[in-house]
Amino acid sequence: MKINRFVLSEMRVNCYVVYDFDGNRAILIDAPSGISPVISFIKENSLALEAVLLTHAHFDHVQGLYELDHAFKDLDIYLSEDDEALFCSGNKKILKDFGMLSKETDNEFSYIGKIMTKRLPGNIFGFDVMKTSGHTKGSVCFYSEKEGILFSGDTVFLYGYGRYDLGGSMTELFASLKKIKSLDGETMLLPGHGECGKLKMHLD
Repeated sequence: MKINRFVLSEMRVNCYVVYDFDGNRAILIDAPSGISPVISFIKENSLALEAVLLTHAHFDHVQGLYELDHAFKDLDIYLSEDDEALFCSGNKKILKDFGMLSKETDNEFSYIGKIMTKRLPGNIFGFDVMKTSGHTKGSVCFYSEKEGILFSGDTVFLYGYGRYDLGGSMTELFASLKKIKSLDGETMLLPGHGECGKLKMHLD
């Protein structure tokens, strides 16, 4: 398995291309805006992009779906069912509250909200889907014990954890952090923002 990290958009969101685990098949973890370098990487390396796995549905992690949906046919988008309302319509309110809802972003999220998503199973592409609500109601992490890696989205970062005031819950977030703490400390943490490192660097 190979992983390439791209830091994209003004929000500096980590987008991961996971590939070479079965021929030329590839998946993405999250889809921020400014995703054209990722599209170029996939095409230049003749990768077959099969799916996007979303850790949660906040606008900064899904805005790139507008461009991806135009660049690739038959692309599966996987999302927790608990974040479907946020995905379909909730992001516009958040953007408006932040003063970030322009005519262009309004059009993009109107388009994105109509994209058909698939519900996440318990295991997908060799990753266990850990329900880690708190940052959002439907936040998840993707964990591979075999590879020793955890894609944590905005639930936990190398030196902190995600906010819970945008449709989340402090109680649920801390319960999710406790769940993550039970994993091997040598697990490589691949978060939604910031640098990557061993999970024990955060837990210690």
